[in-house]
Amino acid sequence: MGDRPNVSKVKPEEVIEEGGVAIYEGDTRKYRLFPRVDKDGRLIIKTKVETLIERITPISDLYNVDKTVGTEVKQIDTDTLVREDVTILADVNNTDTVYIGNAEVQKFPLEPGAALTLRKVRLADIYAVSNTDNQIIHVISGGGYNVGGGYYA
Repeated sequence: MGDRPNVSKVKPEEVIEEGGVAIYEGDTRKYRLFPRVDKDGRLIIKTKVETLIERITPISDLYNVDKTVGTEVKQIDTDTLVREDVTILADVNNTDTVYIGNAEVQKFPLEPGAALTLRKVRLADIYAVSNTDNQIIHVISGGGYNVGGGYYA
């Protein structure tokens, strides 16, 4: 038996049981993954691999919206999926700077026509505000990942 492989690369159908032990058969050798089964007799590692695969599978399509920003802090969206990339573009016709940040602090300035791309972030964690009402931001993002309490890496 060799060292434990990267579980994120193990497919559930590749996990077998030998004597109550979860085994992953790699290219040239076998790897012992986990020596236990759960109370229903299922291999714990297989359940974890299935859950991991489910959690990192894209579950939504392109997100694209225009938001009006003003003097009150505004959440971009309530969407909690982790997005690979989120790009925020301040409309070229804005008359003032839009500030981007989290719920507590919005300090990143977007002048009219400027853009910002954030990686591996939830839309629900992004907030915007301006010193002037009726400023427009354009937001676009690829599909999202449902990763529970962690971030897709």
